[in-house]
Amino acid sequence: MADNLDHRKISNILKELRKVGGRRPQLQVDFDDERVDWKSFGIYTEQGKPSIGEDQEVKYRWTLDDGRALHSRWIGKRGHVRFHLDRRDPTSSPFGHLLEDTYAPHGALVGALVGGLTSGRAGGALAGMIMGGAGGTLFDPGPSSVWVLASLEGDGQWRVRRVDERWDTEWAGTLG
Repeated sequence: MADNLDHRKISNILKELRKVGGRRPQLQVDFDDERVDWKSFGIYTEQGKPSIGEDQEVKYRWTLDDGRALHSRWIGKRGHVRFHLDRRDPTSSPFGHLLEDTYAPHGALVGALVGGLTSGRAGGALAGMIMGGAGGTLFDPGPSSVWVLASLEGDGQWRVRRVDERWDTEWAGTLG
């Protein structure tokens, strides 16, 4: 299991994918993928597979040394997990996370404009800003690209394949 992927290695792949995969690349891994050290994630069965029920969807975060967080979304009915990097870990920088990883600033701006224009008052703009910002935190921007692990070699070489409908691309790197 030493060569298998854990949360640190997955975060390193995602850092590389940011160079080619856009603002929010996601790495999708099937639950039955034996190249992943599922025990390192802390949610597993005796067989070492993820312990997520078919009707469940679970999210977890792991804090990284550089202030980011590896965020995962485990989808039981699809049998896979999708990982992406948060630019700011919300446990250590909640305000930074709101500004950099959500649409709260966009929602606040739109809400302030709409509230101010419709009410003609500063109070309306403030109320619109608060409501728009709160709404922006609930909006999921979704991935800019989804990648699957095509290969993982014993020497740390990896290859991923983009799986969204617009692209048929591969990218490779070495685990650091």
